[in-house]
Amino acid sequence: MLLSYYLKPVQMIHRKLSIGSVSELAFILGTNEDYLLCLAKNVERYYREWTEPKESGGTRKFTSPQGRLKKTQKDIHRLLSRIDFGINSHYGIKKRSCLTNAKVHKNTRIKFTLDLKSFFPSVRPERIYTALIAEQKCSPEVAILLTKLVSVNYELPQGAPTSTGIANIVTLRLQRRLNGLANKWALKFSIYADDITFSGNFIKDDFVFLAKKIIRDEGFKIHSAKGGVFNKWRIQVSSATG
Repeated sequence: MLLSYYLKPVQMIHRKLSIGSVSELAFILGTNEDYLLCLAKNVERYYREWTEPKESGGTRKFTSPQGRLKKTQKDIHRLLSRIDFGINSHYGIKKRSCLTNAKVHKNTRIKFTLDLKSFFPSVRPERIYTALIAEQKCSPEVAILLTKLVSVNYELPQGAPTSTGIANIVTLRLQRRLNGLANKWALKFSIYADDITFSGNFIKDDFVFLAKKIIRDEGFKIHSAKGGVFNKWRIQVSSATG
């Protein structure tokens, strides 16, 4: 049972994890330190992998946890679901979806879309660790343990219960920067995992350049074959690549 909502009212006002020790994390998850540490040392044995074809061609790899790790990740997912991710992300958040993401841009004249290339494989353990400390105020020891419990083979597994929450955590800084840029240009902005959308009356080349620069500054790559600037009839006005 997750008790942090009751035990840490001051910290939960800000909706961050703010977990200071492994013993505290274990207590919140209803288990013990040794169990979590042992699980973290052996995560690889609890995963199964498979591939599925993409509509655009090629295949997509899925990695799903099994057994004890899956149960623990579900508990961690419930903990992550208490985080306040703001208004920009619509991925894996209660009462939000790809549909609510699309509604943000309903009735706008121009849309500019971008796709983060190989997003899940690009989320390396060091990125997760850094974000847990910087964005969620976890102690280094908690950040290390959580990173081990939610990643495998040096990447964020697509198919794990925790991956939606972690995806939101590692893009929070990116979201803030893109939202700030959008506000300056009187545009709407939203993100759904690796799909980024801006919309408004005008999308200028200078804005496209700056948005892509921010994405690259944050260590993400842009998919060269996806995205662009489209009018309300979904006719491409210009490419988003380059």
